[in-house]
Amino acid sequence: MSGEIKIELGKQYSVSAYWKKRLVEAETWVKGDKVIVAEVVWRNGTFIITPESQDEVDVLQENQGDHEDSLIDIDVFENWEMDSCFDGCAEDLYFQGAHEWTEDEEQYIEEQREDEFVSTIMDEQEFDSEGCEYSIQGGLEIEEFKGYGNN
Repeated sequence: MSGEIKIELGKQYSVSAYWKKRLVEAETWVKGDKVIVAEVVWRNGTFIITPESQDEVDVLQENQGDHEDSLIDIDVFENWEMDSCFDGCAEDLYFQGAHEWTEDEEQYIEEQREDEFVSTIMDEQEFDSEGCEYSIQGGLEIEEFKGYGNN
């Protein structure tokens, strides 16, 4: 496929979704037996990834370009950082955990979300964030990372 680059161990790469609206961020919020996963679909974003093993090199190399059926969890890479993401175009809440969620509880949180960020609501409700997980579906757009501010 044209435009592909050779991925090398230890080099830094800018990695984005090949197709728009294929970058998903899932933040898990926990309070006792209550779990809420807030999932945001971003128009796109970029991660700086430095492959630390041959397996990581292979994941990048094999998913470069248009790969409709691929799903890459960014956490499979040991050395990565979020560079940017933009234009959250969809957000869903998933009510999970051992707690039996009532319709009223779910509706209350959904209604609060119309006026507040999910993180503000979760803080007010005394939920703790267990962090975010990122995934990209449909292939990767990869360029060698030249550093910030360099052309």
